[in-house]
Order: sequence, then structure tokens, then C-alpha cells
Amino acid sequence: MEHVMTFGVECRKSRTLEIKGFLKATPESEITTLLSSLGAPSDIDYSSRLARRSKIYVTYTDVDLATNMIHKLHQFQYSDGSVLSARYELGFNGEGQRYIDRSSHNTIIRKVHLTESNVPSRPLGLTYNFNSVTLNETEIPFPSGLYLSRLLSLTRTLSPSDPLLDLLTNVRHCASNKHPKEVSEAMAMVDGVERAVKRVYGLSPQQLTRCPVRVYVVGDGKVPMCCACMCLHFPSEWEYYSIDPLLEVIAEQQLGAYADRFYQFRGISQEFTIPPILPPTPPDHKTSSSSSTPLISTLSIVVACHSHAPLSEFWSRVQSPKLAVVMPCCADYSDLPGEIPIIDFDDFEVYSPKRHVSIYSS
Repeated sequence: MEHVMTFGVECRKSRTLEIKGFLKATPESEITTLLSSLGAPSDIDYSSRLARRSKIYVTYTDVDLATNMIHKLHQFQYSDGSVLSARYELGFNGEGQRYIDRSSHNTIIRKVHLTESNVPSRPLGLTYNFNSVTLNETEIPFPSGLYLSRLLSLTRTLSPSDPLLDLLTNVRHCASNKHPKEVSEAMAMVDGVERAVKRVYGLSPQQLTRCPVRVYVVGDGKVPMCCACMCLHFPSEWEYYSIDPLLEVIAEQQLGAYADRFYQFRGISQEFTIPPILPPTPPDHKTSSSSSTPLISTLSIVVACHSHAPLSEFWSRVQSPKLAVVMPCCADYSDLPGEIPIIDFDDFEVYSPKRHVSIYSS
């Protein structure tokens, strides 16, 4: 069993995964083919498949292969329309139940949908559970507090005096009634970036440390909360840029250790000069193995969370390869004409009706 940082907190990895989401009608032969797409597993346990959540446990020969399968399968939409969930299984607890790590995966994509009721005469009305409300036959998700839990986990790993953590946890930085909303939006963008990197490159952000990566947060607001969230969750080797005409710039001496990677620009995004991003010097093949060569030479990531900056203009100037994670709020500021998102969904962990996320790659 190994340990890894995900969403800024430590989680554990193992060779065994819990897979959920396959329809019960899906043939096991098809499932086996998909679970073997990156390498043959050493064991597949279908004994829990007929349970309500249709769970399958698959063990691979090593942790790296299991991790790559999580990147491939989690939130993967199968041909029958089902959406899969893949998590690490970390053994058994004292009662013989499997222990599943909850900190190692992206937010589950949820939708408004008709409930699956086995009771045809079920009375109509309004019912609640921990993450949704059901009105008659329609289940409507609402935030479960997942992003709050991740933020609380993050506070346990950092000093209370950390300047960027203070931006996220000090309600004085924004109207107190808006603080949960602002934090949930910033955390949703972190989840979106993690999802984008995994989906496009099959890697976690923590594996992209051998090539230059830059994150540009356009329209970050008066307080650079979203950019701070990115900097706290992703590698220290990356560079982070907060861009907004109303930005209250934090003094460099206050940033401390973040000063060499957390940059601030008070101005409109059209006036921001995007610095050239250069690939790393090729390794000396006499002394370095080919396995140390990065999958990509550079990466630029643009984040627009309820931004009023003209995203299309900025995106056109950003060097490829590039990703965009967008959560628009109004008008057409965040439109990217001619671009088709690789995935878009409503993030019901956001405390706002403006929670639609689109991810682009170019």
C-alpha cells in the first residue's frame, strides 16, 4: 500500500479497486475486457455484483496499474450510458467489511433524475436524504458538504498562519453569507482541473512535475480565492496567476514561500501579457533513461469561475497544449466559439444555481 497527495491531502493507494456503476444486464465478458484494457488483472471478484450498487472488486499486479485504471475508469461513461465510479479498496475493517478510500477520487457527477422505486404505489410528496431531495418521483441533488470536508482535511496539513489558507478560511475576506458559496466554487475548479488532467493525459496533477505547468485564473475577483485554492492543492513546481481588475494584491513578503509561484495581476485579462512557456531541457540520454521523459513538454491551464473576463480572447493567446475549466455565471463571457467541451456537467457540490462546468482541451 502506498500514500499519495490528492486534493492537497494524503490518501492511500492499493492494487485493489472497487468499481461501481455497471448495469446488471452488462455481460461479464464485456466488463472483463474493459477492466483489462491497460493490463490483465490478477483477480476479479463479481460476487457482490448483484447487490444494490453493483460492486465489482478487481486486483491488479501493481499499484501503478491500479492507479492508471482509476484515471481511466472513474466517471467513465460506458456505452450503455452508465457512469462508473472507481476507488481504492484498502482492506477490511474489524467487522469484515471492505474499507474504501473516499479521498482519492473526483466529485461524483450527479443529475436530476427519476427515482428507481420498487414500490409502484409509493405515496407522492417531499423527502430528503443527506445529498438530495426527492419531490414525487424526481430526485434533485444538493451539496453534501464534500468540498467542506476536503477543506477541513487541508487545514490539518497546513499551518494556521498559512497566508493562502487564510484566504479560504477567513470569512472577513468576503461577505459572511457568501463565504460557503465562494469556497465551494473554488473547490469545484480544483476538482475540474484534477478531472481534466486525468481525463486528457491519464495522469494525476501530482505526476506532472517534470514539465512547466501554468495555471491562469481569469476574473479571480477582489480576493484571489480560486487561485489560492489551486496553489494549495497542486504541485509546488507549477506557477499560478491570479488576474482581475479589482484584485487586492497581497504583498510579496506576506506570501512567504508562495512568492516564487503565486503571481498577481491587477488589471483586465486583455492587458495581461502571457509569458512564454518553454519546455524543459532535454535529458542527457547518456545518463538518463527514456522513462524520465515527460508525456508533454508544457501545459497551460485556464480557469474561469463565474468570470466576467472575455475568455475567448485570452484562450486564443494561450500556448498549446492547454486546458480550460469553466463555470460561467452570466452572459457570454466564458464562451469559446468553435470549441467543443470534452465533458460538461452540473457540479451539485456548488452552493449556487450557476454550477455548470465545461472542460476544454486543445
